[in-house]
Amino acid sequence: MAIAYSIVKKGVAGNFRVNIVDITCDTAYPVAGYALTAASLGVSTIHILQPVLIKATNATNLGLLPVWDQVAGTLKFYKGGSTVTVTSGSGALTTVPVNDTYVDAASVVRCVVYGDAPTG
Repeated sequence: MAIAYSIVKKGVAGNFRVNIVDITCDTAYPVAGYALTAASLGVSTIHILQPVLIKATNATNLGLLPVWDQVAGTLKFYKGGSTVTVTSGSGALTTVPVNDTYVDAASVVRCVVYGDAPTG
């Protein structure tokens, strides 16, 4: 199963096309994160993408942090350490491993996308 895109709202801000897009994940989280395409997000070029996890299967998934990697063009997920204590300071974020069960087909990320309007 591949990720699915749903454009919720289209708009304009200055010289930018601004779209709100829901991305529904799948059960095969890839090594470098999900590759996103500008066309699927309703723009010809992505300048800014701000992701927020809005839906997950269970409370564990809500601890995920989606991050846009502009250089790689991917949506990556990070999670906190499993043992965070005041004295240890071991609360560093780590990348979600490949095919991790934290990311599944019920995980939805809402993104605000600033880009150039598609031609044509």
